[in-house]
Amino acid sequence: METMQACYYTKYGKPSVLTIGSLPRAQLLAPDDVLIQVYAASINPMDYKRREGGFKAVLETKWPQIVGYDLAGVVVLCGTDVKQLRVGDEVFACLPHDRTGSLAEYVSVSEYYVAHKPKNLTFVQAAALPISSLVALQTLRRLELSEGKKLLLTGGSGGVGTLALQLAKNVFKAGTIATTASLQKEHILTRLGAVDIIIDYSEQSFDQTLREYDCAMDCTSEAKKCMDCVTQGGMVASIADTPPPEALDDFPELGGRTSCCLGMFLGCLSYSVKSKARSKRLNYEYVFVAPNGEMLTEIAGFVDQGLLRPVIDKVYPFELALDAMELLENGHLTGKIVVEFSVGVSQPEAE
Repeated sequence: METMQACYYTKYGKPSVLTIGSLPRAQLLAPDDVLIQVYAASINPMDYKRREGGFKAVLETKWPQIVGYDLAGVVVLCGTDVKQLRVGDEVFACLPHDRTGSLAEYVSVSEYYVAHKPKNLTFVQAAALPISSLVALQTLRRLELSEGKKLLLTGGSGGVGTLALQLAKNVFKAGTIATTASLQKEHILTRLGAVDIIIDYSEQSFDQTLREYDCAMDCTSEAKKCMDCVTQGGMVASIADTPPPEALDDFPELGGRTSCCLGMFLGCLSYSVKSKARSKRLNYEYVFVAPNGEMLTEIAGFVDQGLLRPVIDKVYPFELALDAMELLENGHLTGKIVVEFSVGVSQPEAE
């Protein structure tokens, strides 16, 4: 049996449950699958939250569970129904929840989730994009952001924030854009050229300062504070606060919001944030990322046009993947953490 190296766990728990070792090599599971040799993979908060069991009521876990959603690599095998990809194509992807993770030498996934990587990026840089750029683009579209509108985005120096700010300014042509960050991160945001106002959260609370914004994207579990800054009729979309029951519509396999006990539980947890939205006459939504290769192709186009670039905090060799996970869980990052496999890919300088 052919094997591959992977970072995985066989039970929920703390970082100590993670292992780097050999597993059976990924294989094509459907006619529209491609087998990708992974050159680089990035990690996200979703990875350790899932490992801790935070999503076990929503997502089925197949043991052993390989860590990771984001990857960049080369197609080495195609199923009989694959139409858009060929062996040798350089690609990047965000895996769906029901496939094994990206911190492995090989991944098998439907071509629906895969796109050709941006031409002017290395594999390491491309791997920093998928899940963060997808959730950024999907959230800004949910907000109906358009030219001239004022946007508040909390947590601008994070993996999602750095990309969402660029998309908001360069693609959506937003008007005034405000964000929150520590003083140490302000120079990174200034270099992006996509922010008009930076609030140092250690010195002042943004909800006491900002007013009359058309919409807000919450990346820091501060949706209620965002509501104090948005005008009546506006919208707050969160990727970090408590999901309301209707967010379960993104998981139809659970039966939707009404037939699931989890829906009632989320209704209780999200009551205060939804109540404040009603009192302020605002719309509130929670956004779960939806992996989509066609949208990644669109994102690659933004990169190739110079409208979007990844921001990388640190690159680790695969052998130190556990150290990478530890850094991720410690937080306070600028951009993304990327894990690189030993296949001869050069590392870019961390930004």
